[in-house]
Amino acid sequence: MTTQLHRIAQKPSDYTICESCHKLNWYENEVCCECGESEFNDNLVLGYIEHEYRFYEEEEGYSESEIDDIEIEC
Repeated sequence: MTTQLHRIAQKPSDYTICESCHKLNWYENEVCCECGESEFNDNLVLGYIEHEYRFYEEEEGYSESEIDDIEIEC
């Protein structure tokens, strides 16, 4: 499944982060879509969002509206 970064920021409770590989996952996933592990950490989602916005703004020079539309696989 893919979604836009701004949708993740609007409802971070719909997502979680894999404890093993730190991949973003949809909250309904029973196992990680990347590595297959089953332990997740909901508290890391806000940090993930901040990191992505900061990276694309500072490193890539994107505007906020461009960052909002970036597709993220989860």
